[in-house]
Amino acid sequence: MVKNETLNNYKHTDFATYSNSFVYKNARSKRFPQENQAHLETTKYFEAKNAERVKEFEDYKKITKKKLLK
Repeated sequence: MVKNETLNNYKHTDFATYSNSFVYKNARSKRFPQENQAHLETTKYFEAKNAERVKEFEDYKKITKKKLLK
């Protein structure tokens, strides 16, 4: 969770992906009373996570290929 004051240090171009969703009344609390919640991923974070996913997939392909050749 990041405070809104921290978000003011970013530009919209710093983010690669985002999602926004409505928070129903039964999911709100005194501590989290907001009607909406947003999930933001910076470009740096997105690229790092994507590189991990690509590596995992390449490893999976190698393992699968070895199993098929046996």
